[in-house]
Amino acid sequence: MPSKAFWTEHFEDAYRDARKKRREVIDRGLLLIAHQIRQELPTATAISVTSSLLTAVHDTDGTIWRSLDAATADKLSRPLLNDVRDTLLDMLDFARTGHPLLAAGWQEDPEQPQTYRAELPADPDQGQAQAQDTAPAVGDRPHGKPGEDAGTCAQCSRLLIWDGSGKRVNDEWGEYLCTGRPPGGTKSAVHVLDAPIASTPGAPTPERHPVNDFPPGVEFTSYGPDRFAPHLPFARRGYLFTVPSSWPDGIAAHTNSTSGEMAVYRARGEWEVRDIADSRRVWGSGPSRRVATGLALQEIARRRRIQAAETAEQPVG
Repeated sequence: MPSKAFWTEHFEDAYRDARKKRREVIDRGLLLIAHQIRQELPTATAISVTSSLLTAVHDTDGTIWRSLDAATADKLSRPLLNDVRDTLLDMLDFARTGHPLLAAGWQEDPEQPQTYRAELPADPDQGQAQAQDTAPAVGDRPHGKPGEDAGTCAQCSRLLIWDGSGKRVNDEWGEYLCTGRPPGGTKSAVHVLDAPIASTPGAPTPERHPVNDFPPGVEFTSYGPDRFAPHLPFARRGYLFTVPSSWPDGIAAHTNSTSGEMAVYRARGEWEVRDIADSRRVWGSGPSRRVATGLALQEIARRRRIQAAETAEQPVG
């Protein structure tokens, strides 16, 4: 039977995870507020708030908006102020702690009690625009096939996947924003693709594994919570793909009785490939989407070869 020490550590692990999530809500809320404010005040670098009310906006030269200053009050629209207020309320309500803003690194104004100041983070959209202005030649940009594994994030080490454009990466849940810490330098608000390991001249080429030999025509399409009914054994988010009827080579398509429609998703700490037909059979699982899909394709190929052999042995007529 687990000891008290075990259950204490079990509780403390959950507490630490919850504390990290509370901080993440504050950080992402501030990122949202930064994006909203810069729609109307592009030079904004910091804000001051009292409770859930925005009281001032600052830039590198000083205060550019203050709530009670008639000269600057019209620089921010009422709908935007309402959006900022609602975001702040959500941030504070979720935190459930006496000083969530202080805990997240905000600074209290010594001259105005209960007023807190925070430096605004870089806007990911603005960073993307700047990157496009100074982008390298098309052939030099990192890119990949939409839906394929792109490697890991240099900041949070999560598995990354090329998005629909093939030029940007998101994690396995479709999220672009990153909360990890970089090994050095300035932190990026979005996932950063880890630098590939340079190959050594003259080194042997790694042997290809069967799980990497996807048949032509396999394309991944992401799906969301509304794709499958809640009682079905599929994750709320994942990817769909179709196994070509011509897979594997040398097998006549008319002999294939196995369904070609598959879903691949995260389940119990690994990736799982499941038939979306009535059988909902699990065809393969593994530590990454590529491995799970490769193993599933191998098993499907084996089953289809058996079916083809049985069909060939049946008497004609």
